[in-house]
Amino acid sequence: MSNQEETGKPESYGGKVAIGAAFLVGTRFAVRLLGLVSVTILARLLTPEDFGVFGTAALALSFFILLKDIGLGEALVRTQDITRQDIDTLWTLGFITALVTAFLVFILAEPIAAFLKEPRIVEILHLMALIPIIDSFYSPASNLMVKDFKFAHIFILRSVDKFVRVIAVIILALILKSYWALVYGALMASVFCVIVSHIAGPYMPRFTLVSRQKYLSFAFWTYWRSLARYIAITSDEFIVRASESSAFYGIYRVSRDLTRVLIVELISPIREALLPALVQFSGDRQRTANAVYNIVGIYLIGGISITLGIIAISDHLVLLLLGPQWTQASYYLTLIAVGAACNSMAEINQSIFVSQNIAKQVAFFWGIRAVCYSLACLAGWTIGGAVGVAIAFSVISFILLIIELRFLFRFIASDRQWPRLFIRPIISGIAMFYIVSLWPENLIFPLALLTISKALVGAVVYFSSLLILWVGAGRPEGPELTIIERLPSRIHRILL
Repeated sequence: MSNQEETGKPESYGGKVAIGAAFLVGTRFAVRLLGLVSVTILARLLTPEDFGVFGTAALALSFFILLKDIGLGEALVRTQDITRQDIDTLWTLGFITALVTAFLVFILAEPIAAFLKEPRIVEILHLMALIPIIDSFYSPASNLMVKDFKFAHIFILRSVDKFVRVIAVIILALILKSYWALVYGALMASVFCVIVSHIAGPYMPRFTLVSRQKYLSFAFWTYWRSLARYIAITSDEFIVRASESSAFYGIYRVSRDLTRVLIVELISPIREALLPALVQFSGDRQRTANAVYNIVGIYLIGGISITLGIIAISDHLVLLLLGPQWTQASYYLTLIAVGAACNSMAEINQSIFVSQNIAKQVAFFWGIRAVCYSLACLAGWTIGGAVGVAIAFSVISFILLIIELRFLFRFIASDRQWPRLFIRPIISGIAMFYIVSLWPENLIFPLALLTISKALVGAVVYFSSLLILWVGAGRPEGPELTIIERLPSRIHRILL
């Protein structure tokens, strides 16, 4: 009996997820490579205060944008027999909530600026109130690409979109040399994103609310989930923003942005490739349990390696990417990295819950996270200021991930010992961190070469250690075997 048959995983599932993850990882890599180029250039053209002012406006705007989030993309993916009326109803609901959102942003701009102690964001919010309306015209057909496993189209759509965004913002920064470059760049990016979405997936939506009853419950829990998620992932930023200057907040926010670029966006593709595949056999508990076990193992392997690797070379990365005026950001990058990775893994758990049609549990867990993050970060600030906030963010993220995983495996009725999934990745990560920390610093190497050499050495040590530990354990079925089976046949035969 083959490994596929023993684990109960259908061949189509493995192939589609593997291909999907590969395309989405490629997409993320291409997009984030462009993002790194953008950050590297903008960090040298603009000041921490510029990033702090724009970041304050973006922090406020993102709260209102969540109000229009009815889960259009997820709803389209999870509905197996989607009709045009369904698509048009979801689009209409999204457009109505976008209008309400834009109105609220515009009229509340001054009170928000007073609360955040940054009067310069009033004009910014008045202009950025257009973004929710612009985004509402995004083609619904583009969301169906994930459902139909058209990952090559997604790659093109997102890569081209990001390329134009980066070029536009850099040109504006060269001309304006102020935070207005980021503001106008965000507006231009939204417009272009809509245009590209209709080129990739042409669709002319019609105003209708015929199928609204079908999605009201899902939309309700999506709202609560979005609100709780926003509070959870921005609690630390709000506390730092309300207590520090725009310049310091700019440094803190850029360190958070780097965790998203370097960590979160490399873990998230698993989530996007996962949802449509799990939906296909949501009624088969054994297949779901086996698939979830492997998926959790894969994201732990990837998450732990990326996170500890970034921490090990954070000083060099920040100096290389941002320049000497941002050296303080490397300290906060190190403190926040674990929290960012755990949050990204929680997003994957969320997709598993959504695929099993239990949106209530998703909202419930994000609600717990919102309360815990708020209290923990506030306590961290009282004890240790911004450093205490960053530490509290990472500690509470890890604790909540463990709790959520325990519930997840109980829900899917898995008899697997899921805590074992942490053992080999953590041991390999510690070995990688130790070897990288011993890498000589006094060599006469350019900074870029030194950083790349450390990253490569770390990757080799990590995956070699992981392979040795897996072989030593008797080559058990699980995430390592799943990864190896997707490698080219020559490598596959050597390792097995």
